[in-house]
Amino acid sequence: MYEQILKVAESLFMQQGYHGTSTRQIADALGIKQPNIYYHFKGKEAIYFEVMVNLSDEVSVNLWRIAEDPDMTLAQKLYEMFAFLKRRHPVNFYMMMNDIQHSVSEETAFKLYQLWKENYQKPIVSLFQSRDTKIRSGVSPEFATSQLFILLAAHLDVNQGHDQMDAAIDLFLHGLINDHSDI
Repeated sequence: MYEQILKVAESLFMQQGYHGTSTRQIADALGIKQPNIYYHFKGKEAIYFEVMVNLSDEVSVNLWRIAEDPDMTLAQKLYEMFAFLKRRHPVNFYMMMNDIQHSVSEETAFKLYQLWKENYQKPIVSLFQSRDTKIRSGVSPEFATSQLFILLAAHLDVNQGHDQMDAAIDLFLHGLINDHSDI
């Protein structure tokens, strides 16, 4: 039952966010009584945390697999990473981050932030730290990664229409201005 609760909860949290999902909805979707959920979990926050632990473990394995592929360019790796996130993570990233910042306890938010850094950011940071990647001096790989997530968050929303993720990655990597004499 534990795994079934997590599977249904993940689906609901990813569709509706933390606030939009209740333990009653989870129980109803499973065809069980709400107290059965509390046999396995303290409450909604504990379920959400476990869902995010499981999801971030899977994300980490896949992002590292892509990051370490010697046959792809940096742009291809970034595109594949974010395409994977879009397929596997059907949630608005802004909603997820808002949930983490404002809907769970400070302790859980801290743990979720650590998961985020380790499993989502670190594989991408490693790409920008690579000897093969020459980022501008004064730009840290961590800052570049955070800016890339901000830029691509809108492209991760599965409800968004036309996908221009490849163009956004190209713009991120190569900049906007072609001739620097005009600026």
